[in-house]
Amino acid sequence: MDDIVSVHYFEYSSNYYFEGERHDFWEFLYVDKGELDVRAGDVVQHLKKGQIIFHKPGEFHALSANGVVAPNLVVVGFVCHGEAMRFFENRVLSVGDSGRALLARIVEEGEAAFSTPLNDPQTMQLARREGAPFGAEQLIGSSIEQLLIGFIRRGADEAAAAAKPTSLIRERTQQEFIDRVSKYLEDNIAKRLTLSDICRDNLVGRSYLQKIFREKTGGGAMEYFGTLKIDAAKRMIREGTHNFTEIAALLGYNSIHYFSRHFKKVTGMTPSEYASSVKILATKNRVDTSSFLETSKTANYFPDEPFQLPFTNHFGVQFRNASCELAISRETYAEIDNKSSFTKGKIYSDDYCQKHRENCLKNFDLNMNFFKSLSHQEFEEAITTFLKEFPDFFEIKLLTECREVSGYYIMVLDNFCQAYIGTSKDIYKRIRSHWSTTLNFDRLIFGNVNNSIIAIDCFKALDTTRIFISPSSDTFSREDEYIKAFPSKFLLNRTSGGRKESFADAISSGKTRKLL
Repeated sequence: MDDIVSVHYFEYSSNYYFEGERHDFWEFLYVDKGELDVRAGDVVQHLKKGQIIFHKPGEFHALSANGVVAPNLVVVGFVCHGEAMRFFENRVLSVGDSGRALLARIVEEGEAAFSTPLNDPQTMQLARREGAPFGAEQLIGSSIEQLLIGFIRRGADEAAAAAKPTSLIRERTQQEFIDRVSKYLEDNIAKRLTLSDICRDNLVGRSYLQKIFREKTGGGAMEYFGTLKIDAAKRMIREGTHNFTEIAALLGYNSIHYFSRHFKKVTGMTPSEYASSVKILATKNRVDTSSFLETSKTANYFPDEPFQLPFTNHFGVQFRNASCELAISRETYAEIDNKSSFTKGKIYSDDYCQKHRENCLKNFDLNMNFFKSLSHQEFEEAITTFLKEFPDFFEIKLLTECREVSGYYIMVLDNFCQAYIGTSKDIYKRIRSHWSTTLNFDRLIFGNVNNSIIAIDCFKALDTTRIFISPSSDTFSREDEYIKAFPSKFLLNRTSGGRKESFADAISSGKTRKLL
Protein backbone atom coordinates (compact mmCIF):
# COMPACT_ATOMS: atom_id res chain seq x y z
CA MET A 1 0.00 0.00 0.00
CA ASP A 2 1.71 3.20 -1.23
CA ASP A 3 -0.87 5.78 -0.17
CA ILE A 4 -4.41 6.23 1.21
CA VAL A 5 -6.39 8.73 -0.88
CA SER A 6 -9.86 8.70 0.71
CA VAL A 7 -12.04 6.83 3.19
CA HIS A 8 -15.81 7.29 2.92
CA TYR A 9 -18.97 5.89 4.46
CA PHE A 10 -22.01 7.15 2.55
CA GLU A 11 -25.71 6.86 3.40
CA TYR A 12 -27.43 7.75 0.15
CA SER A 13 -31.10 8.39 -0.63
CA SER A 14 -33.03 5.86 -2.68
CA ASN A 15 -32.94 8.09 -5.78
CA TYR A 16 -29.27 9.10 -5.53
CA TYR A 17 -27.10 9.08 -8.62
CA PHE A 18 -23.53 10.10 -9.39
CA GLU A 19 -22.71 11.12 -12.98
CA GLY A 20 -19.26 9.58 -12.83
CA GLU A 21 -15.53 10.28 -12.70
CA ARG A 22 -12.12 8.79 -13.42
CA HIS A 23 -8.87 9.17 -11.46
CA ASP A 24 -5.32 7.83 -11.33
CA PHE A 25 -5.68 5.58 -8.25
CA TRP A 26 -7.50 2.41 -7.24
CA GLU A 27 -10.93 2.58 -5.60
CA PHE A 28 -13.24 -0.04 -4.18
CA LEU A 29 -16.94 0.31 -3.36
CA TYR A 30 -18.59 -2.04 -0.87
CA VAL A 31 -22.38 -2.22 -0.43
CA ASP A 32 -22.99 -2.35 3.31
CA LYS A 33 -26.77 -2.09 2.97
CA GLY A 34 -29.25 -1.92 0.12
CA GLU A 35 -28.31 -2.23 -3.54
CA LEU A 36 -27.33 -0.08 -6.52
CA ASP A 37 -26.15 -0.10 -10.12
CA VAL A 38 -22.48 0.65 -10.79
CA ARG A 39 -21.02 1.46 -14.17
CA ALA A 40 -17.38 0.45 -14.66
CA GLY A 41 -16.16 1.45 -18.11
CA ASP A 42 -18.82 0.21 -20.52
CA VAL A 43 -20.25 -2.42 -18.16
CA VAL A 44 -23.09 -1.86 -15.67
CA GLN A 45 -23.11 -4.14 -12.62
CA HIS A 46 -25.99 -4.57 -10.16
CA LEU A 47 -24.51 -4.82 -6.66
CA LYS A 48 -26.33 -6.10 -3.58
CA LYS A 49 -25.51 -6.04 0.11
CA GLY A 50 -22.20 -7.75 0.85
CA GLN A 51 -20.65 -7.23 -2.60
CA ILE A 52 -17.58 -5.17 -3.49
CA ILE A 53 -16.37 -3.78 -6.83
CA PHE A 54 -12.89 -2.52 -7.73
CA HIS A 55 -12.13 0.35 -10.16
CA LYS A 56 -8.63 0.41 -11.62
CA PRO A 57 -6.75 3.68 -12.23
CA GLY A 58 -8.16 5.61 -15.19
CA GLU A 59 -11.40 3.62 -15.35
CA PHE A 60 -14.56 5.71 -15.70
CA HIS A 61 -17.16 4.76 -13.09
CA ALA A 62 -20.61 6.01 -12.05
CA LEU A 63 -23.40 4.79 -9.80
CA SER A 64 -27.12 5.14 -9.13
CA ALA A 65 -29.57 3.83 -6.55
CA ASN A 66 -32.65 1.98 -7.78
CA GLY A 67 -35.23 4.49 -6.55
CA VAL A 68 -36.58 2.08 -3.93
CA VAL A 69 -33.83 0.93 -1.55
CA ALA A 70 -31.51 3.50 0.09
CA PRO A 71 -27.92 2.15 0.00
CA ASN A 72 -25.06 2.46 2.50
CA LEU A 73 -21.60 2.31 0.92
CA VAL A 74 -17.97 2.07 1.97
CA VAL A 75 -15.75 3.75 -0.64
CA VAL A 76 -11.96 3.75 -0.29
CA GLY A 77 -9.38 5.22 -2.65
CA PHE A 78 -5.76 4.06 -2.47
CA VAL A 79 -2.51 3.86 -4.42
CA CYS A 80 -0.92 0.45 -4.96
CA HIS A 81 1.48 -0.38 -7.82
CA GLY A 82 1.93 -4.10 -7.14
CA GLU A 83 1.49 -6.54 -10.03
CA ALA A 84 -0.95 -8.55 -7.91
CA MET A 85 -3.51 -5.74 -8.29
CA ARG A 86 -4.31 -7.07 -11.77
CA PHE A 87 -6.36 -9.72 -9.98
CA PHE A 88 -8.94 -7.04 -9.09
CA GLU A 89 -9.49 -5.61 -12.57
CA ASN A 90 -13.15 -5.97 -13.61
CA ARG A 91 -13.95 -7.82 -10.37
CA VAL A 92 -17.16 -7.94 -8.33
CA LEU A 93 -16.56 -10.07 -5.22
CA SER A 94 -18.55 -11.15 -2.17
CA VAL A 95 -17.28 -10.20 1.26
CA GLY A 96 -17.45 -12.64 4.18
CA ASP A 97 -17.24 -12.18 7.93
CA SER A 98 -13.49 -11.56 8.05
CA GLY A 99 -13.69 -9.07 5.19
CA ARG A 100 -16.53 -7.16 6.84
CA ALA A 101 -14.50 -6.94 10.04
CA LEU A 102 -11.60 -5.43 8.10
CA LEU A 103 -13.88 -2.93 6.35
CA ALA A 104 -15.32 -1.91 9.72
CA ARG A 105 -11.78 -1.41 10.99
CA ILE A 106 -10.93 0.78 7.99
CA VAL A 107 -13.96 3.02 8.58
CA GLU A 108 -13.40 3.15 12.34
CA GLU A 109 -9.73 4.08 12.02
CA GLY A 110 -10.53 6.53 9.21
CA GLU A 111 -12.94 8.40 11.45
CA ALA A 112 -10.35 8.47 14.22
CA ALA A 113 -7.42 9.45 12.00
CA PHE A 114 -8.93 12.18 9.83
CA SER A 115 -10.98 15.29 10.56
CA THR A 116 -12.29 15.21 6.99
CA PRO A 117 -15.96 14.07 7.14
CA LEU A 118 -16.40 10.51 5.93
CA ASN A 119 -19.70 11.42 4.22
CA ASP A 120 -18.29 14.28 2.08
CA PRO A 121 -17.89 13.13 -1.55
CA GLN A 122 -15.96 16.29 -2.41
CA THR A 123 -12.99 15.33 -0.22
CA MET A 124 -9.87 16.01 -2.28
CA GLN A 125 -7.30 15.58 0.45
CA LEU A 126 -7.47 13.93 3.85
CA ALA A 127 -6.76 16.17 6.84
CA ARG A 128 -5.18 14.47 9.83
CA ARG A 129 -7.21 14.89 13.02
CA GLU A 130 -5.45 16.65 15.87
CA GLY A 131 -4.74 14.07 18.56
CA ALA A 132 -5.40 11.13 16.23
CA PRO A 133 -4.60 7.72 17.78
CA PHE A 134 -1.05 6.48 17.25
CA GLY A 135 -0.65 4.39 14.11
CA ALA A 136 -4.20 4.94 12.78
CA GLU A 137 -3.06 5.45 9.18
CA GLN A 138 -0.87 2.35 9.35
CA LEU A 139 -3.81 0.28 10.58
CA ILE A 140 -5.94 1.53 7.69
CA GLY A 141 -3.23 0.59 5.21
CA SER A 142 -2.61 -2.81 6.75
CA SER A 143 -6.36 -3.54 6.88
CA ILE A 144 -6.66 -2.77 3.17
CA GLU A 145 -3.67 -5.02 2.48
CA GLN A 146 -5.18 -7.86 4.53
CA LEU A 147 -8.46 -7.48 2.66
CA LEU A 148 -6.74 -7.66 -0.72
CA ILE A 149 -4.46 -10.57 0.28
CA GLY A 150 -7.47 -12.50 1.58
CA PHE A 151 -9.25 -12.18 -1.77
CA ILE A 152 -6.18 -13.26 -3.75
CA ARG A 153 -5.47 -16.26 -1.48
CA ARG A 154 -8.95 -17.64 -1.90
CA GLY A 155 -8.76 -17.19 -5.64
CA ALA A 156 -11.40 -15.88 -8.01
CA ASP A 157 -13.92 -18.68 -7.52
CA GLU A 158 -13.68 -18.79 -3.75
CA ALA A 159 -13.63 -15.00 -3.49
CA ALA A 160 -16.95 -14.80 -5.33
CA ALA A 161 -18.65 -16.73 -2.55
CA ALA A 162 -19.16 -15.67 1.02
CA ALA A 163 -16.35 -16.62 3.38
CA LYS A 164 -16.97 -19.85 5.30
CA PRO A 165 -17.91 -19.53 8.95
CA THR A 166 -15.30 -20.40 11.52
CA SER A 167 -14.86 -24.10 12.29
CA LEU A 168 -14.81 -23.52 16.01
CA ILE A 169 -18.06 -24.93 17.37
CA ARG A 170 -18.34 -22.40 20.17
CA GLU A 171 -17.87 -19.43 17.87
CA ARG A 172 -20.32 -20.88 15.36
CA THR A 173 -22.93 -21.53 18.01
CA GLN A 174 -22.65 -18.00 19.39
CA GLN A 175 -22.84 -16.47 15.94
CA GLU A 176 -25.87 -18.55 15.06
CA PHE A 177 -27.48 -17.41 18.31
CA ILE A 178 -26.74 -13.75 17.52
CA ASP A 179 -28.07 -14.18 13.98
CA ARG A 180 -31.26 -15.81 15.26
CA VAL A 181 -31.96 -13.11 17.83
CA SER A 182 -31.02 -10.37 15.35
CA LYS A 183 -33.53 -11.81 12.87
CA TYR A 184 -36.15 -11.86 15.64
CA LEU A 185 -35.44 -8.19 16.45
CA GLU A 186 -35.59 -7.19 12.79
CA ASP A 187 -38.91 -8.99 12.36
CA ASN A 188 -40.29 -7.14 15.40
CA ILE A 189 -38.81 -3.73 14.60
CA ALA A 190 -42.26 -2.08 14.88
CA LYS A 191 -42.86 -3.35 18.42
CA ARG A 192 -41.89 -1.94 21.82
CA LEU A 193 -39.99 -4.97 23.04
CA THR A 194 -38.54 -5.30 26.52
CA LEU A 195 -35.54 -7.39 27.54
CA SER A 196 -37.96 -9.86 29.14
CA ASP A 197 -39.83 -10.17 25.82
CA ILE A 198 -36.61 -10.99 23.98
CA CYS A 199 -35.56 -13.59 26.55
CA ARG A 200 -38.98 -15.24 26.65
CA ASP A 201 -39.45 -15.45 22.87
CA ASN A 202 -35.91 -16.77 22.29
CA LEU A 203 -35.81 -19.17 25.26
CA VAL A 204 -32.65 -17.66 26.69
CA GLY A 205 -31.57 -16.32 30.06
CA ARG A 206 -31.04 -12.61 30.55
CA SER A 207 -27.38 -12.89 31.64
CA TYR A 208 -26.38 -15.12 28.69
CA LEU A 209 -28.22 -12.87 26.21
CA GLN A 210 -26.46 -9.75 27.47
CA LYS A 211 -23.07 -11.49 27.68
CA ILE A 212 -23.12 -12.74 24.08
CA PHE A 213 -24.45 -9.46 22.70
CA ARG A 214 -21.78 -7.46 24.48
CA GLU A 215 -19.07 -9.79 23.17
CA LYS A 216 -20.34 -9.68 19.59
CA THR A 217 -21.78 -6.17 19.26
CA GLY A 218 -20.14 -4.15 22.04
CA GLY A 219 -23.48 -3.38 23.71
CA GLY A 220 -26.58 -4.96 25.19
CA ALA A 221 -29.49 -6.44 23.29
CA MET A 222 -31.76 -3.43 23.89
CA GLU A 223 -29.04 -1.07 22.68
CA TYR A 224 -28.69 -3.20 19.56
CA PHE A 225 -32.48 -3.16 19.06
CA GLY A 226 -32.48 0.63 19.37
CA THR A 227 -29.73 0.88 16.76
CA LEU A 228 -31.75 -1.33 14.40
CA LYS A 229 -34.69 1.05 14.77
CA ILE A 230 -32.55 4.08 14.00
CA ASP A 231 -30.94 2.33 11.01
CA ALA A 232 -34.44 1.57 9.72
CA ALA A 233 -35.49 5.19 10.34
CA LYS A 234 -32.47 6.49 8.42
CA ARG A 235 -33.31 4.21 5.51
CA MET A 236 -36.94 5.37 5.49
CA ILE A 237 -35.87 9.02 5.59
CA ARG A 238 -33.55 8.50 2.62
CA GLU A 239 -36.24 6.60 0.69
CA GLY A 240 -38.61 9.54 1.27
CA THR A 241 -41.85 7.53 1.36
CA HIS A 242 -42.92 8.48 4.91
CA ASN A 243 -42.87 11.63 7.02
CA PHE A 244 -41.29 11.66 10.47
CA THR A 245 -44.58 11.10 12.29
CA GLU A 246 -45.30 8.01 10.19
CA ILE A 247 -41.75 6.68 10.67
CA ALA A 248 -42.05 7.08 14.44
CA ALA A 249 -45.33 5.14 14.41
CA LEU A 250 -43.99 2.41 12.09
CA LEU A 251 -41.04 1.83 14.42
CA GLY A 252 -43.08 1.64 17.59
CA TYR A 253 -42.19 4.96 19.22
CA ASN A 254 -44.67 6.50 21.63
CA SER A 255 -44.38 9.93 20.01
CA ILE A 256 -42.45 11.87 17.39
CA HIS A 257 -40.79 13.74 20.25
CA TYR A 258 -39.36 10.55 21.77
CA PHE A 259 -38.35 9.34 18.32
CA SER A 260 -36.50 12.61 17.63
CA ARG A 261 -34.67 12.49 20.97
CA HIS A 262 -33.60 8.87 20.45
CA PHE A 263 -32.53 9.59 16.87
CA LYS A 264 -30.36 12.50 17.99
CA LYS A 265 -28.88 10.46 20.85
CA VAL A 266 -27.77 7.71 18.46
CA THR A 267 -26.76 9.79 15.41
CA GLY A 268 -25.86 13.17 16.91
CA MET A 269 -28.45 14.98 14.79
CA THR A 270 -32.22 15.34 14.63
CA PRO A 271 -34.20 13.48 11.93
CA SER A 272 -34.67 16.73 10.01
CA GLU A 273 -30.96 17.53 10.24
CA TYR A 274 -30.18 14.04 8.93
CA ALA A 275 -32.67 14.47 6.07
CA SER A 276 -31.08 17.81 5.19
CA SER A 277 -27.58 16.29 5.24
CA VAL A 278 -28.73 13.56 2.85
CA LYS A 279 -30.14 16.19 0.49
CA ILE A 280 -26.94 18.22 0.66
CA LEU A 281 -24.91 15.09 -0.03
CA ALA A 282 -27.17 14.24 -2.95
CA THR A 283 -26.52 17.62 -4.58
CA LYS A 284 -22.75 17.74 -4.05
CA ASN A 285 -22.04 15.24 -6.82
CA ARG A 286 -24.31 16.84 -9.41
CA VAL A 287 -22.76 18.29 -12.55
CA ASP A 288 -21.69 21.90 -12.06
CA THR A 289 -24.46 23.71 -13.98
CA SER A 290 -22.68 27.04 -14.09
CA SER A 291 -20.43 26.02 -16.98
CA PHE A 292 -23.36 24.31 -18.69
CA LEU A 293 -25.47 27.43 -18.49
CA GLU A 294 -22.66 29.59 -19.87
CA THR A 295 -22.19 27.17 -22.79
CA SER A 296 -25.92 27.00 -23.34
CA LYS A 297 -26.28 30.77 -23.42
CA THR A 298 -23.50 30.99 -25.98
CA ALA A 299 -25.38 28.48 -28.07
CA ASN A 300 -28.63 30.47 -27.61
CA TYR A 301 -30.37 27.66 -25.73
CA PHE A 302 -31.28 30.11 -22.98
CA PRO A 303 -32.23 33.79 -23.20
CA ASP A 304 -29.64 36.35 -22.15
CA GLU A 305 -31.31 37.21 -18.82
CA PRO A 306 -29.96 35.48 -15.67
CA PHE A 307 -31.20 31.93 -15.19
CA GLN A 308 -33.47 31.47 -12.15
CA LEU A 309 -34.84 28.25 -10.73
CA PRO A 310 -38.66 28.18 -10.81
CA PHE A 311 -38.91 26.97 -7.20
CA THR A 312 -37.49 27.83 -3.79
CA ASN A 313 -37.31 25.09 -1.16
CA HIS A 314 -37.74 26.26 2.44
CA PHE A 315 -38.16 23.89 5.40
CA GLY A 316 -38.94 21.16 2.88
CA VAL A 317 -41.76 23.19 1.28
CA GLN A 318 -41.52 24.30 -2.33
CA PHE A 319 -42.63 27.79 -3.35
CA ARG A 320 -42.98 28.98 -6.92
CA ASN A 321 -40.79 32.06 -7.27
CA ALA A 322 -42.84 33.62 -10.01
CA SER A 323 -46.14 33.50 -8.16
CA CYS A 324 -45.44 34.99 -4.74
CA GLU A 325 -43.19 37.25 -2.73
CA LEU A 326 -41.20 35.14 -0.31
CA ALA A 327 -40.04 37.87 2.12
CA ILE A 328 -41.68 40.90 3.68
CA SER A 329 -41.10 44.21 1.89
CA ARG A 330 -42.37 47.76 2.15
CA GLU A 331 -43.32 47.75 -1.53
CA THR A 332 -45.85 44.94 -1.15
CA TYR A 333 -47.02 45.87 2.35
CA ALA A 334 -50.41 47.55 2.85
CA GLU A 335 -51.98 46.90 -0.54
CA ILE A 336 -55.28 48.80 -0.60
CA ASP A 337 -58.57 46.87 -0.29
CA ASN A 338 -61.68 49.02 0.17
CA LYS A 339 -63.87 46.16 1.49
CA SER A 340 -64.45 46.06 5.24
CA SER A 341 -63.52 42.87 7.08
CA PHE A 342 -65.56 44.00 10.11
CA THR A 343 -68.93 44.91 8.56
CA LYS A 344 -70.34 42.86 5.71
CA GLY A 345 -71.00 44.95 2.59
CA LYS A 346 -69.26 48.07 3.87
CA ILE A 347 -66.99 49.87 1.38
CA TYR A 348 -64.29 52.32 2.52
CA SER A 349 -63.86 55.64 0.79
CA ASP A 350 -60.78 56.43 -1.29
CA ASP A 351 -59.70 59.07 1.24
CA TYR A 352 -59.86 56.55 4.08
CA CYS A 353 -57.91 53.96 2.11
CA GLN A 354 -55.16 56.41 1.21
CA LYS A 355 -54.87 57.72 4.76
CA HIS A 356 -54.92 54.24 6.25
CA ARG A 357 -52.20 53.10 3.87
CA GLU A 358 -50.01 56.03 4.89
CA ASN A 359 -50.54 55.09 8.56
CA CYS A 360 -49.73 51.44 7.84
CA LEU A 361 -46.48 52.32 6.08
CA LYS A 362 -45.52 54.67 8.93
CA ASN A 363 -46.20 51.86 11.38
CA PHE A 364 -44.16 49.50 9.18
CA ASP A 365 -41.18 51.87 9.31
CA LEU A 366 -41.49 52.27 13.08
CA ASN A 367 -41.52 48.49 13.53
CA MET A 368 -38.48 48.04 11.31
CA ASN A 369 -36.56 50.66 13.27
CA PHE A 370 -37.61 48.94 16.48
CA PHE A 371 -36.30 45.59 15.21
CA LYS A 372 -32.95 47.20 14.34
CA SER A 373 -32.61 48.51 17.91
CA LEU A 374 -32.77 45.01 19.39
CA SER A 375 -29.72 42.95 20.36
CA HIS A 376 -29.26 39.70 18.44
CA GLN A 377 -27.23 38.29 21.32
CA GLU A 378 -29.96 39.10 23.83
CA PHE A 379 -32.54 37.60 21.49
CA GLU A 380 -30.55 34.36 21.23
CA GLU A 381 -30.16 34.26 25.01
CA ALA A 382 -33.93 34.65 25.37
CA ILE A 383 -34.51 31.65 23.10
CA THR A 384 -31.93 29.57 24.97
CA THR A 385 -33.48 30.44 28.34
CA PHE A 386 -36.97 29.60 27.07
CA LEU A 387 -35.86 26.21 25.71
CA LYS A 388 -34.20 25.35 29.01
CA GLU A 389 -37.39 26.21 30.88
CA PHE A 390 -39.55 24.25 28.43
CA PRO A 391 -37.39 21.32 27.20
CA ASP A 392 -40.34 19.71 25.39
CA PHE A 393 -39.67 22.12 22.51
CA PHE A 394 -37.21 20.91 19.88
CA GLU A 395 -36.06 22.32 16.57
CA ILE A 396 -37.22 20.91 13.23
CA LYS A 397 -35.69 21.41 9.82
CA LEU A 398 -38.54 20.07 7.67
CA LEU A 399 -42.02 21.47 8.18
CA THR A 400 -43.42 18.46 6.32
CA GLU A 401 -42.65 16.29 9.36
CA CYS A 402 -45.36 18.23 11.24
CA ARG A 403 -48.28 17.15 9.07
CA GLU A 404 -51.23 16.37 11.37
CA VAL A 405 -48.99 16.96 14.41
CA SER A 406 -50.90 18.68 17.19
CA GLY A 407 -49.23 20.99 19.68
CA TYR A 408 -47.33 24.25 20.07
CA TYR A 409 -44.86 25.92 17.73
CA ILE A 410 -42.39 28.80 17.72
CA MET A 411 -41.54 30.60 14.49
CA VAL A 412 -38.22 32.40 14.80
CA LEU A 413 -37.43 35.37 12.56
CA ASP A 414 -33.74 35.91 13.29
CA ASN A 415 -33.30 38.87 10.94
CA PHE A 416 -35.83 40.85 12.98
CA CYS A 417 -35.03 39.44 16.48
CA GLN A 418 -38.64 38.31 16.68
CA ALA A 419 -40.53 35.11 17.40
CA TYR A 420 -44.14 34.01 17.30
CA ILE A 421 -45.69 31.39 19.59
CA GLY A 422 -48.80 29.56 18.44
CA THR A 423 -50.76 26.33 18.75
CA SER A 424 -52.71 24.16 16.35
CA LYS A 425 -54.17 20.71 15.77
CA ASP A 426 -52.05 20.60 12.59
CA ILE A 427 -48.81 22.57 12.95
CA TYR A 428 -47.89 22.06 9.30
CA LYS A 429 -51.10 23.60 7.99
CA ARG A 430 -51.06 26.43 10.53
CA ILE A 431 -47.54 27.61 9.70
CA ARG A 432 -48.26 27.28 5.99
CA SER A 433 -51.30 29.49 6.52
CA HIS A 434 -49.13 32.12 8.25
CA TRP A 435 -46.90 32.18 5.18
CA SER A 436 -49.70 32.27 2.62
CA THR A 437 -52.37 34.40 4.31
CA THR A 438 -52.72 38.06 3.35
CA LEU A 439 -53.90 40.05 6.37
CA ASN A 440 -56.92 42.23 5.70
CA PHE A 441 -55.98 45.79 4.81
CA ASP A 442 -58.15 47.28 7.58
CA ARG A 443 -56.57 44.98 10.22
CA LEU A 444 -52.93 45.86 9.59
CA ILE A 445 -52.96 48.28 12.52
CA PHE A 446 -53.93 46.73 15.84
CA GLY A 447 -53.94 49.65 18.27
CA ASN A 448 -52.59 52.87 16.78
CA VAL A 449 -49.86 53.91 14.39
CA ASN A 450 -47.27 54.33 17.13
CA ASN A 451 -47.77 51.04 18.99
CA SER A 452 -49.20 48.42 16.60
CA ILE A 453 -47.12 45.22 16.23
CA ILE A 454 -46.74 43.87 12.70
CA ALA A 455 -48.78 40.67 12.42
CA ILE A 456 -47.03 37.34 11.85
CA ASP A 457 -49.24 36.84 8.77
CA CYS A 458 -47.60 39.90 7.17
CA PHE A 459 -44.25 38.12 7.13
CA LYS A 460 -43.45 35.58 4.44
CA ALA A 461 -41.90 32.13 4.30
CA LEU A 462 -38.24 33.15 4.01
CA ASP A 463 -38.58 35.50 7.00
CA THR A 464 -38.92 32.41 9.22
CA THR A 465 -35.43 31.06 9.84
CA ARG A 466 -36.04 28.51 12.62
CA ILE A 467 -38.99 26.49 13.86
CA PHE A 468 -39.42 24.77 17.23
CA ILE A 469 -42.33 22.52 18.13
CA SER A 470 -43.73 20.84 21.23
CA PRO A 471 -46.16 18.07 20.19
CA SER A 472 -49.21 17.84 22.45
CA SER A 473 -52.82 16.74 22.15
CA ASP A 474 -53.80 19.48 24.61
CA THR A 475 -53.71 22.68 22.57
CA PHE A 476 -54.32 26.24 23.86
CA SER A 477 -54.03 25.37 27.57
CA ARG A 478 -50.33 26.35 27.80
CA GLU A 479 -50.12 28.92 25.03
CA ASP A 480 -50.48 31.92 27.32
CA GLU A 481 -47.93 30.45 29.74
CA TYR A 482 -45.40 30.21 26.91
CA ILE A 483 -46.14 33.74 25.69
CA LYS A 484 -45.71 35.22 29.15
CA ALA A 485 -42.40 33.36 29.61
CA PHE A 486 -40.87 35.00 26.52
CA PRO A 487 -39.71 38.67 26.61
CA SER A 488 -42.48 40.70 24.99
CA LYS A 489 -40.11 42.90 23.00
CA PHE A 490 -39.06 39.80 21.06
CA LEU A 491 -42.60 38.54 20.36
CA LEU A 492 -44.92 39.23 17.42
CA ASN A 493 -47.99 37.90 19.25
CA ARG A 494 -50.67 40.61 19.15
CA THR A 495 -53.03 38.90 21.61
CA SER A 496 -52.65 36.82 24.75
CA GLY A 497 -52.59 33.05 24.42
CA GLY A 498 -55.52 30.68 24.75
CA ARG A 499 -58.70 30.05 22.80
CA LYS A 500 -60.63 33.19 21.78
CA GLU A 501 -64.41 33.03 21.72
CA SER A 502 -64.84 36.03 19.43
CA PHE A 503 -63.02 38.88 17.70
CA ALA A 504 -64.09 41.17 20.54
CA ASP A 505 -62.45 38.73 22.94
CA ALA A 506 -59.26 38.93 20.91
CA ILE A 507 -59.30 42.74 20.91
CA SER A 508 -59.77 42.86 24.67
CA SER A 509 -56.61 40.78 25.12
CA GLY A 510 -54.65 42.81 22.57
CA LYS A 511 -50.94 43.55 22.94
CA THR A 512 -49.06 46.60 21.68
CA ARG A 513 -45.56 48.00 22.11
CA LYS A 514 -44.07 51.47 22.32
CA LEU A 515 -42.38 52.13 19.00
CA LEU A 516 -41.38 55.79 19.48
